Amino acid sequence: MSEGAGALVLATESAARRLGLELQAELVGWSTNSDGYHMAMPSRERIRRCLETALERSALNCHQVDYYNAHGTSTSVNDRVETQVLRDVFGASVGRLPVSSIKGAIGHSLGAASAIEAAVAVRTLRAQLIPPTINFIADPELELDYVPNHARPAGSTSS
Repeated sequence: MSEGAGALVLATESAARRLGLELQAELVGWSTNSDGYHMAMPSRERIRRCLETALERSALNCHQVDYYNAHGTSTSVNDRVETQVLRDVFGASVGRLPVSSIKGAIGHSLGAASAIEAAVAVRTLRAQLIPPTINFIADPELELDYVPNHARPAGSTSS
Protein backbone atom coordinates (compact mmCIF):
# COMPACT_ATOMS: atom_id res chain seq x y z
CA MET A 1 0.00 0.00 0.00
CA SER A 2 1.13 3.53 -0.63
CA GLU A 3 -0.10 7.05 -0.82
CA GLY A 4 0.04 9.16 -3.92
CA ALA A 5 -1.77 11.36 -6.35
CA GLY A 6 -1.86 11.83 -10.07
CA ALA A 7 -3.69 14.20 -12.35
CA LEU A 8 -4.21 14.51 -16.05
CA VAL A 9 -5.84 17.34 -17.93
CA LEU A 10 -8.08 16.08 -20.71
CA ALA A 11 -8.94 18.64 -23.37
CA THR A 12 -10.03 18.67 -26.96
CA GLU A 13 -7.27 19.60 -29.37
CA SER A 14 -8.89 22.95 -30.08
CA ALA A 15 -9.26 23.77 -26.36
CA ALA A 16 -5.64 22.81 -25.71
CA ARG A 17 -4.49 25.14 -28.50
CA ARG A 18 -6.71 27.95 -27.25
CA LEU A 19 -5.34 27.54 -23.71
CA GLY A 20 -1.73 27.24 -24.85
CA LEU A 21 -1.37 23.71 -23.50
CA GLU A 22 1.32 21.44 -24.90
CA LEU A 23 -0.29 18.19 -26.03
CA GLN A 24 1.37 15.24 -24.32
CA ALA A 25 -0.65 12.36 -25.78
CA GLU A 26 -3.85 11.59 -27.62
CA LEU A 27 -6.55 9.51 -25.99
CA VAL A 28 -7.97 7.38 -28.79
CA GLY A 29 -9.90 4.76 -26.86
CA TRP A 30 -10.79 3.99 -23.28
CA SER A 31 -12.92 1.83 -21.06
CA THR A 32 -13.39 1.50 -17.35
CA ASN A 33 -14.02 -1.37 -15.01
CA SER A 34 -15.28 -0.95 -11.50
CA ASP A 35 -15.02 -4.61 -10.66
CA GLY A 36 -17.22 -5.28 -7.67
CA TYR A 37 -16.68 -9.03 -8.08
CA HIS A 38 -14.21 -9.46 -5.21
CA MET A 39 -11.83 -7.10 -3.38
CA ALA A 40 -8.72 -9.22 -3.98
CA MET A 41 -9.74 -11.59 -6.79
CA PRO A 42 -10.25 -9.82 -10.13
CA SER A 43 -12.71 -11.10 -12.72
CA ARG A 44 -10.96 -12.36 -15.86
CA GLU A 45 -14.11 -11.84 -17.94
CA ARG A 46 -14.68 -8.24 -16.80
CA ILE A 47 -11.06 -7.21 -17.31
CA ARG A 48 -11.00 -8.86 -20.75
CA ARG A 49 -14.22 -7.07 -21.73
CA CYS A 50 -12.81 -3.74 -20.51
CA LEU A 51 -9.62 -4.12 -22.56
CA GLU A 52 -11.50 -5.26 -25.67
CA THR A 53 -13.87 -2.29 -25.37
CA ALA A 54 -10.94 0.15 -25.17
CA LEU A 55 -9.40 -1.41 -28.28
CA GLU A 56 -12.73 -1.26 -30.15
CA ARG A 57 -13.27 2.39 -29.24
CA SER A 58 -9.76 3.25 -30.38
CA ALA A 59 -10.20 1.49 -33.74
CA LEU A 60 -6.83 -0.17 -33.06
CA ASN A 61 -6.11 -3.85 -33.22
CA CYS A 62 -3.92 -5.72 -30.77
CA HIS A 63 -0.98 -5.72 -33.23
CA GLN A 64 -0.84 -1.91 -33.03
CA VAL A 65 -0.26 -1.83 -29.27
CA ASP A 66 3.42 -1.37 -28.42
CA TYR A 67 3.31 -1.38 -24.61
CA TYR A 68 0.93 -2.46 -21.88
CA ASN A 69 0.99 -0.75 -18.48
CA ALA A 70 -0.22 -3.52 -16.19
CA HIS A 71 -2.26 -3.11 -13.05
CA GLY A 72 0.35 -5.51 -11.65
CA THR A 73 -0.40 -5.73 -7.95
CA SER A 74 2.19 -8.49 -7.46
CA THR A 75 -0.36 -10.84 -5.96
CA SER A 76 -0.40 -14.32 -7.43
CA VAL A 77 -4.14 -14.11 -8.17
CA ASN A 78 -4.04 -10.70 -9.88
CA ASP A 79 -0.86 -11.40 -11.86
CA ARG A 80 -2.22 -14.72 -13.15
CA VAL A 81 -5.59 -13.24 -14.11
CA GLU A 82 -3.99 -10.24 -15.81
CA THR A 83 -1.58 -12.50 -17.72
CA GLN A 84 -4.49 -14.72 -18.82
CA VAL A 85 -6.43 -11.67 -20.01
CA LEU A 86 -3.47 -10.44 -22.06
CA ARG A 87 -3.15 -13.89 -23.65
CA ASP A 88 -6.92 -13.88 -24.35
CA VAL A 89 -6.94 -10.45 -25.98
CA PHE A 90 -3.54 -10.33 -27.71
CA GLY A 91 -3.29 -14.00 -28.65
CA ALA A 92 -0.01 -15.05 -30.27
CA SER A 93 1.20 -11.43 -30.51
CA VAL A 94 1.38 -11.14 -26.70
CA GLY A 95 4.92 -12.52 -26.79
CA ARG A 96 6.24 -9.37 -28.47
CA LEU A 97 4.36 -6.98 -26.14
CA PRO A 98 6.36 -5.35 -23.32
CA VAL A 99 4.30 -5.37 -20.11
CA SER A 100 5.37 -3.60 -16.94
CA SER A 101 3.93 -2.27 -13.73
CA ILE A 102 5.18 0.57 -11.55
CA LYS A 103 3.56 -0.71 -8.37
CA GLY A 104 6.80 -2.46 -7.41
CA ALA A 105 8.37 0.99 -7.24
CA ILE A 106 5.56 3.01 -5.69
CA GLY A 107 3.19 0.51 -4.09
CA HIS A 108 -0.56 0.39 -4.65
CA SER A 109 -2.12 3.80 -4.07
CA LEU A 110 -5.68 2.49 -4.42
CA GLY A 111 -7.88 5.24 -5.92
CA ALA A 112 -4.90 7.24 -7.16
CA ALA A 113 -3.32 4.26 -8.94
CA SER A 114 -5.11 4.79 -12.27
CA ALA A 115 -4.19 8.46 -12.56
CA ILE A 116 -0.57 7.78 -11.58
CA GLU A 117 -0.34 4.88 -14.04
CA ALA A 118 -1.89 6.97 -16.82
CA ALA A 119 0.65 9.75 -16.18
CA VAL A 120 3.49 7.20 -16.28
CA ALA A 121 2.10 5.74 -19.52
CA VAL A 122 2.09 9.20 -21.10
CA ARG A 123 5.69 9.78 -19.98
CA THR A 124 6.59 6.34 -21.35
CA LEU A 125 5.23 7.36 -24.75
CA ARG A 126 6.96 10.74 -24.67
CA ALA A 127 10.35 9.43 -23.53
CA GLN A 128 10.14 6.17 -25.48
CA LEU A 129 11.52 4.46 -22.38
CA ILE A 130 9.56 1.59 -20.84
CA PRO A 131 9.63 1.57 -17.05
CA PRO A 132 10.72 -1.68 -15.42
CA THR A 133 8.80 -4.05 -13.22
CA ILE A 134 11.22 -3.79 -10.30
CA ASN A 135 11.74 -6.56 -7.76
CA PHE A 136 10.55 -8.96 -10.44
CA ILE A 137 10.61 -12.64 -9.54
CA ALA A 138 10.16 -15.01 -12.47
CA ASP A 139 7.26 -17.46 -12.37
CA PRO A 140 7.15 -20.26 -14.98
CA GLU A 141 3.36 -19.86 -15.27
CA LEU A 142 3.70 -16.16 -16.12
CA GLU A 143 5.82 -16.01 -19.24
CA LEU A 144 5.28 -12.58 -20.77
CA ASP A 145 7.87 -9.85 -21.34
CA TYR A 146 7.50 -8.06 -18.00
CA VAL A 147 10.48 -5.71 -18.56
CA PRO A 148 12.15 -7.10 -15.44
CA ASN A 149 14.16 -4.84 -13.14
CA HIS A 150 15.60 -2.40 -15.73
CA ALA A 151 14.01 0.22 -17.97
CA ARG A 152 14.24 -0.46 -21.70
CA PRO A 153 14.08 1.75 -24.78
CA ALA A 154 10.76 1.33 -26.57
CA GLY A 155 11.05 -0.84 -29.65
CA SER A 156 13.83 -3.00 -28.22
CA THR A 157 13.19 -6.59 -27.27
CA SER A 158 13.81 -8.45 -24.06
CA SER A 159 17.27 -9.88 -23.59
